[in-house]
Amino acid sequence: MPGPSGERCSKCYWWDPLDPAYVEGDAEGLCRVNPPEVHAIHVEEQGYVESEARTVWPTTIADDWCGRFQKKQRDRGNGAPRSP
Repeated sequence: MPGPSGERCSKCYWWDPLDPAYVEGDAEGLCRVNPPEVHAIHVEEQGYVESEARTVWPTTIADDWCGRFQKKQRDRGNGAPRSP
């Protein structure tokens, strides 16, 4: 659900959609406002389960939002987001 002023992850500078063809809707993306977090990943190989520590960016839904929202600003030249 979007924030009170229409904030949403998909409109945030720090959000990258997992699908490069994303336009609108309920897509997942990576929030890059903070450094990646360390998570234990369980991998099963040949009947054994092992745990590995990996760093991952938090995954959010396009319509999520948080208090660290920064609106994407488009550069006039190439359409790429400008840094905040």
